[in-house]
Amino acid sequence: MKTAIKISPLFIIMAVAMAYFGTLRESLIYFTAVIFHELAHSEMAKRCGYVLSGLKLMPYGASLTGNFEVIRPIDEIKIALAGPLVNLFISLVCVATWWLFPSSYFFTEGIVFCNTSLAIFNLVPIYPLDGGRVILALASKKIPRQRAYAILRKAGYVAATIFIFAFVVSVFVSPNPSFAVIGLFIVVSTAIPDKVNSYQRVYGIAYMSERVKRGLPIREIVVDSEQTLLELDKMLNSNYYTVFFVADPKMSLTKRISESELENLATKHGFNKKICDFM
Repeated sequence: MKTAIKISPLFIIMAVAMAYFGTLRESLIYFTAVIFHELAHSEMAKRCGYVLSGLKLMPYGASLTGNFEVIRPIDEIKIALAGPLVNLFISLVCVATWWLFPSSYFFTEGIVFCNTSLAIFNLVPIYPLDGGRVILALASKKIPRQRAYAILRKAGYVAATIFIFAFVVSVFVSPNPSFAVIGLFIVVSTAIPDKVNSYQRVYGIAYMSERVKRGLPIREIVVDSEQTLLELDKMLNSNYYTVFFVADPKMSLTKRISESELENLATKHGFNKKICDFM
């Protein structure tokens, strides 16, 4: 399967802004670093066994689309860190050449600066940056992924506000369009939920076999018959195959609902139905 490559409008806006402010050479170096960053994410995703349907060039970091509903936290961390690590590796190689060929410093200084800056920025724990994706993966081990994602989105709005405020202040001192682009990037990425993280209810029976192939532990939860299918849906976790047991007032288990059955019921009757409606 071929990976389609798209270019984000924000990527183009930043390129035009940097060219306008007389940093064309730095722009070319920076965007080359971004491409290597993106390709590193893509290659690691493939090595971890995930099929990519698209790769989108963004100003700061990766935006990959594909079959990530079945992703394991450890794989998500590997994919997220691949980009920054490749940028740091490029920087280290260039720095090493300074010892052997000191004159190369004048040609590679910009490469080191751009790659190091890109790596460090992407490691900041703000979603959807790579550092934020690592935090999401780690948090998903402790709490439901949807809840972790919601918390990171709120943090994203706060971070975007700070960057936009920094840009406004810089206008009166020394205009820095990067702050505005970063803030806009975070706002857009936060306001338009990532399909991978927003589609958290049931991933579809078609994907179950793929999840099982990777080894999927079972998680059992006791629920009340007055709870809705939506409430059960929010308890799902992509790291487990969830089975619900319905308890009556005497705490006797009266019904068993698997994750697959929950999907069928929700598709047929809607998420607002209560469990007792089917008993």
